[in-house]
Amino acid sequence: MARARILSVSRNEDIRVVVSDTSTYEIQSETSPETWTTLVRNTQADVADQVDEEFFLPAGFVFSTDGSVIEFHSRGNATPIATLKLTNPNGNSRDIVVELSGRSFTQ
Repeated sequence: MARARILSVSRNEDIRVVVSDTSTYEIQSETSPETWTTLVRNTQADVADQVDEEFFLPAGFVFSTDGSVIEFHSRGNATPIATLKLTNPNGNSRDIVVELSGRSFTQ
């Protein structure tokens, strides 16, 4: 979450985090109105488009969210307020909370 926020401010554009399922998410940049380009992807699936970076979630880790898209704006604020739950293979979990100000923290 912090990375997406930093990207939004440094690039001066909207950046969103799209959670597809329990092990896949993408960080996307809005290149023109309603046109999104993937910057970071965390899946090992073969894909046709070029991404700047790929990241792989360690085996056994899963995450879930209360909404599938978290968007950070050029001033660092976020919409909507969201919570992402990250669970390790032992069943221990942490909530990652994103506030309207764009601040994210774990609890």
